[in-house]
Amino acid sequence: MTVESTHLQRLRQQYARQGSDLRSTFDRTGDGAAAIRLRTEHTESLLRQLWSELTASGPAPSLTLVATGGFGRRELFPCSDVDVLFLCAQESVERESHDTIRAMTQAMWDTGLRASPATRTYKECERLDPDNLEFVVSLLDRRFVTGDQALYTRFESELLPAAILRDGPRLMENLVEATRARHARYGNTIFHLEPNLKECPGGLRDHNVAEWLLLLSEVQATRSWRQPLPASPFAEDDFDSAFDFLAAARCFLHYRSGRDNNTLDWHAQDDAAAESIGLESAGSADPAYWMRTYYRHARTV
Repeated sequence: MTVESTHLQRLRQQYARQGSDLRSTFDRTGDGAAAIRLRTEHTESLLRQLWSELTASGPAPSLTLVATGGFGRRELFPCSDVDVLFLCAQESVERESHDTIRAMTQAMWDTGLRASPATRTYKECERLDPDNLEFVVSLLDRRFVTGDQALYTRFESELLPAAILRDGPRLMENLVEATRARHARYGNTIFHLEPNLKECPGGLRDHNVAEWLLLLSEVQATRSWRQPLPASPFAEDDFDSAFDFLAAARCFLHYRSGRDNNTLDWHAQDDAAAESIGLESAGSADPAYWMRTYYRHARTV
């Protein structure tokens, strides 16, 4: 089971062209938040086309493709992995769908996507494992992409709420512990000469953690699974502005290096300031001023 080679080549060229157009748009506008949303849309469309090709002889029974992590949040940065979950109704479905899952993963790579797939049965997702924190938090940002809609609806409306109500307190404890350990690795300060925009205190990962903890605490407080969440207690203008700045800076770093590089080194700081990345004013900015802006946004997060 494979995607026909000429179709695969056409999809690869289409995706590359979309990526090139997205890069040009970012270079012109500097809007990182828009860039990651558009890359998410392009990727989702591509996956649906690949899935349709692979299941043309008949839909894969009781198998769902779920966007997780940054893909689920609609925050696909230019060189980020594409996190997906192949959700199987039961073990027999996982066995029967082995070729489909393998072919889909290979097709993702062949079209230029850095696939980061996971496969789980419905039963395996019933109890969240707080010790497998990366996978569990990826489910907090999940979205349906394609496949068995009924299976996903049951997963979304029944399994996840029950699991988070039961395992949420321990999950919150582990998430806080992991965040404190990560902060300690960076000296518990936002003031780094060459900060990592994703992992340092005040970076994009902390932005994610704040939203995850808000979700989990809301579930525990109300004993219900409400989405979308009620109004955020954060100072939304500042919080959103911080995200927009960090998103623009991370997009800039990815495009600049051509890889998932999130370290804002001296040369990158000079170049970002020269292009006023994340700033409202056009033209070149002083690197010291640009970094003060970064620190201000990191403090907000």
